[in-house]
Amino acid sequence: MSACLTCLKATVNPSEDGCIHRHIKLMGVVQVLIAVVQVTCGLPLAVAAHDSIAVLVGTPWWSGMVYAVSGVLTIHSTFNKSEEFKKTTLVGNTVGATVALLSGIIYVVSCFIDEKGGAAQLHNIPMTITLLLAGYAVADIAFAIPVCLMYHKHVSVARDGENVRETERERQR
Repeated sequence: MSACLTCLKATVNPSEDGCIHRHIKLMGVVQVLIAVVQVTCGLPLAVAAHDSIAVLVGTPWWSGMVYAVSGVLTIHSTFNKSEEFKKTTLVGNTVGATVALLSGIIYVVSCFIDEKGGAAQLHNIPMTITLLLAGYAVADIAFAIPVCLMYHKHVSVARDGENVRETERERQR
């Protein structure tokens, strides 16, 4: 993770296959693994705390699906050279980070409030699973935001390069 943050100085250049691409691919793999954990831990949570707000809303399943899509886009972006796909990856990871924030809030709220608005009566195991899922939501935010920053920088640099080329063409006329 810290290696990725130090690579923020560089841009995501499709012609180079350096440390940035390996780190981005690894971050995408971690996002997919977090998605698998979200969905997998959602099953025992649904059995143990079927009246939990997180279970009633279906948070483990829809958040896991969004994390998986975000991770797959991130992995595939290292192979795809088009600017449009880089922008799609940026949007996908932004949506993934937003969903992770929302799901983390839902998990924390479901630890303290039940579906009727009273105090939650979760036992130790459902409480542990819910807090574990909230932690994984925070972890997904921690992986999605650096990817967003890298691709935002890449898209901005590419846009600035196009503006410079257009200005040079106008001067030549």
